[in-house]
Amino acid sequence: FTLLPGSNDYVNNFLQPFLADGQQYTHDEFLNLLTSTLDKQISRLYELGGRKVVFHGLGPLGCIPSQRVKSKKGQCLNRVNEWVLEFNARVQKLISTLNGRFPGAKLMFADTYGDVLDLIEDPTSYGFKISNTSCCNVDTSVGGLCLPNSKMCNNRTDYVFWDAFHPSDAANQILADKFFSRLFPAPSPAPAATLSP
Repeated sequence: FTLLPGSNDYVNNFLQPFLADGQQYTHDEFLNLLTSTLDKQISRLYELGGRKVVFHGLGPLGCIPSQRVKSKKGQCLNRVNEWVLEFNARVQKLISTLNGRFPGAKLMFADTYGDVLDLIEDPTSYGFKISNTSCCNVDTSVGGLCLPNSKMCNNRTDYVFWDAFHPSDAANQILADKFFSRLFPAPSPAPAATLSP
């Protein structure tokens, strides 16, 4: 099965300046807390019989609409993306350590950061028109989820993001296809047989 560790911890806690986690911890402390918690959770999964697990790394959270609104020019927040890359590297190292610690474990890290960033930075190559804001008109000061009375965009397939946090279905389809093609590459065609005279 697949685990998605970390994104909500950052978006809903650490990156919210009015919440305790954003004020209580330095980033190093927060990163240590997340990875030690993940270590315990993975250990527990292993005790319960889990052997094959894919851990989905974080994408460039500094480029999602809820973070872009914190920039004066609506740009990606580089500092947030640096934190994400640090988190991903730490989780990759943890997974490698756990694979050595647990006999029979086949834990994998799915690094899709570059794929998501490419989709955001070059949306037209994938058939999108807008990657800096969401299809659903949301108030990022009070959340950013699409509410029942929110105004929708006319063409949902033009947008990389559905709301202030989540990719659109069209974007998720592209990312899933890329991920699975790397995870399960198509076999190379067998060479054509030649007939002997």
